[in-house]
Amino acid sequence: MGAAGSGRGRSTAPPDTPAGRAATVTAPQPVITDDDLGDEPLRDPQSSGRRARKRRSGPKVAAGVLVVAVALGLGGYFGYEWTQSQFYIGANGDRLVVFQGVDAEVGPVSLKKVAYTDDIRVSALPAVQQDQVRTGIPVDDLQTGITRIKNFGASATSTTDTGATPTPTRSAK
Repeated sequence: MGAAGSGRGRSTAPPDTPAGRAATVTAPQPVITDDDLGDEPLRDPQSSGRRARKRRSGPKVAAGVLVVAVALGLGGYFGYEWTQSQFYIGANGDRLVVFQGVDAEVGPVSLKKVAYTDDIRVSALPAVQQDQVRTGIPVDDLQTGITRIKNFGASATSTTDTGATPTPTRSAK
């Protein structure tokens, strides 16, 4: 038998084995040559005198930075406004005060300021109230804070500083 008869009796499909399946997947593919593309050669974009377009990311980056800056600015503004709507009773030295804001600092910026000061000394209060004042007593608004300080004044001992010094007197013999 010649070469023409060597394929007789065999099936045209590869056998159902791993090697047969691999043979169908890796079957030879036709080769494409430059002759198949036509007579027109490929053009180089730089040789035509035109520049290749660059991606412009500058405006996108600037817009992103602007959005982040606006978000931080608005967040900071509204956050500060919220802190200034808070009030608490605390101590400024040895004096009872009502603070507006929160007991915090952001870098060199304090988020509290004295809204009302009274002449009542913290040291004149009972120990429990002294501890409460030193840790801060939240109140709803300035008027409520002033009322609470006046109530503390009623429970304070009579050691508030009046500025007067006692004068010695002679006792009768």
